[in-house]
Amino acid sequence: MVTLKADTEISQDQHDGLAHLRARISACADANGIVLEETVKWGQPSFKALNGTPVRIGTPKSGGFGLFVSCSSTVIADYAATFEGRFDGNRGVLFESVAEAESQPLEMLLMRAFRYHEKP
Repeated sequence: MVTLKADTEISQDQHDGLAHLRARISACADANGIVLEETVKWGQPSFKALNGTPVRIGTPKSGGFGLFVSCSSTVIADYAATFEGRFDGNRGVLFESVAEAESQPLEMLLMRAFRYHEKP
């Protein structure tokens, strides 16, 4: 289940998209033995690994749904340099449908976020 701020109304497509992203985040972490702390930040589900930068899922004002990280990190910029997509500056990757999100190799982005503060 995806929980947002109580006053947030979302469409069924947005709900399905957020549930899809949440499942991908969990599957990626599980497959790599990464333990995530799940909290709520700014009314959005947030997932953080011990040495990572938080990954949030939410619905931008422009519509659709997205995966967001701290704008002071290079996670989105690194991903955008390699893959095409719709980006919210250097803080998020945006989607209109589950099919669009499924077509993106988000595991690279997620692993970069999960290990963002690890020393090489």
